[in-house]
Amino acid sequence: MRTVNEITIKAPWKKVFKAAAKVEDWPKILPHYRFVTVLAEKKKRRIVDMGAHRDGFPCRWRSEQVLDRKAKKIYYLHVKSFWTQGMHVWWILKPKGRHKTEILLTHDQEGPGGFNEWFLQHVVLDQFVHNIAGKTLAGLKRHLEAA
Repeated sequence: MRTVNEITIKAPWKKVFKAAAKVEDWPKILPHYRFVTVLAEKKKRRIVDMGAHRDGFPCRWRSEQVLDRKAKKIYYLHVKSFWTQGMHVWWILKPKGRHKTEILLTHDQEGPGGFNEWFLQHVVLDQFVHNIAGKTLAGLKRHLEAA
């Protein structure tokens, strides 16, 4: 199961990467984020506890974050969550010239089959994950382009 969000930001990829990677700052710049707590950090890997809301409905998850600046990618594995545990999340940054960056943001999760798989795809991924990811990308765009 998968959901995909994309956006183009008028900012150099290094600036976009920094803002996308520094999730502990997201509650200051993204109104739908309730909190982000860094629980552990070791080189390019961190464990982060994250909370956002989908139009007032609270959501919470814990992820392992892996930063790969050279490949221009950020990877998350949801390690603790009621609905999204085991979800693989990729932020892929594609420089478009010196001052533009495309972001491809994918969320992938193995489905349990049957009705539960339908529910996870059409409710959890399509209605919650896709919505929160879209707000995150739009908020980073506003923040970076206003700077």
